[in-house]
Amino acid sequence: MLMDVQVGELGPWTVVAPIGELDLASVPRLRQEVLAALSASGGDVLLDLAAVDFVDSVGLGGVVAVAKRVVGAGGRFAVARPDPRVWAVFTLVGLDKVFDCYAELDGALTDG
Repeated sequence: MLMDVQVGELGPWTVVAPIGELDLASVPRLRQEVLAALSASGGDVLLDLAAVDFVDSVGLGGVVAVAKRVVGAGGRFAVARPDPRVWAVFTLVGLDKVFDCYAELDGALTDG
């Protein structure tokens, strides 16, 4: 299954919203969209996971890799609105302690 990705702006954030599954097949597309967003805005990336219903170890690695690219380029990286199943995986592996995570998109605006 191919993943779709929507990209938009929310304040200082470029919101990258994958739709579908984050896995071996979709990580290259996620990376492509985040890198394009960085080239266009050069700033902060908010990964909106509201429409992601599955993530595997390759998907988690892809999220970590794009986060490193964003931070390495001088931006901020955060995660918003994870599906409860995806959130369970994030907390299981400790990524909730690594990334700023928001229950809603507006949380990223009010947090600075």
